[in-house]
Amino acid sequence: MRRQKNKSMSTKSQISSVNVLLIEDDAVTRRIMSLAIEAAQGLRLAASFDSVKPAHHAIPTATSWW
Repeated sequence: MRRQKNKSMSTKSQISSVNVLLIEDDAVTRRIMSLAIEAAQGLRLAASFDSVKPAHHAIPTATSWW
C-alpha cells in the first residue's frame, strides 16, 4: 500500500518565500529582528516600521513589495 503525500508538505515546498512586515518601536530590537528575518530561509523582509501608523499607511501599496 502506497502512502499519499501530505498535501500541506507539497504546498509548503512550492512556496518560495514569505514576506514579512516588521513593526517594532525599539531601533536596536528592530535591527536585530530585521537581520534575523533576512537571514532566515523562506523569509523576506518586505519593510520595517517603528510604529503602526506608518505601517498602516504603507499597506495599500504593499503589493509592490511582493
